[in-house]
Amino acid sequence: MNKTEKLIANKEIELICVYDADGSLLGELNYLWKKAFHSFTCSMCDITHNFITTKKKWKTEVQNCKYDISTYHLNDQPTLIKETTLNNTPCVVKVESGSSSILISNDELKTIDGNVDSFFSLIDKKMTRN
Repeated sequence: MNKTEKLIANKEIELICVYDADGSLLGELNYLWKKAFHSFTCSMCDITHNFITTKKKWKTEVQNCKYDISTYHLNDQPTLIKETTLNNTPCVVKVESGSSSILISNDELKTIDGNVDSFFSLIDKKMTRN
């Protein structure tokens, strides 16, 4: 087992998905308004949510995933993540040994087109390369 495999097995690598929206009630309403009337999209939101609720497939895949995956909104990101994602959301951040870097960019998330299986395939592909 190599170093990365050991870190994954021990859940020492965390993957943080960051939405391009605030998680407050006003933020959620603003997002829904922009989505419904201005064709605004958040590629990470499209992967994790239907129009309003979290996708069941997403919940299942996160529970079964070998990586520790969490999600944050713009307004509730930890400081380390906020410094990494500045003006680069939505995205997926890899946190390892106290440092963070963007693992998957918005452009890459857009190509997934909301598909949960494609998201986890891309995660596996990226993690085996790093």
